[in-house]
Amino acid sequence: MLVVFESHPVQYQTPVYRVLQRLVAERFHVVYATDVSVRGNRDIEFVETVAWDEPLLEGYPNTVLNHERGEPLKGFRSLH
Repeated sequence: MLVVFESHPVQYQTPVYRVLQRLVAERFHVVYATDVSVRGNRDIEFVETVAWDEPLLEGYPNTVLNHERGEPLKGFRSLH
């Protein structure tokens, strides 16, 4: 079993994971620290909420870890 740990879903990695699902179904799993790129997050530099409109979590097995303090990826202690 291959487990891939990622910080968040990224548009150019999702197609690779979908192909892996077709080639080695049930033999890999992706674990994300947050789904902020899918849910959306206020970007300080763009001064807008930014989120991908592509289904980045579909077509392959994945898990998104929970965050305790309300703001994803604020540091190691923000995850449980």
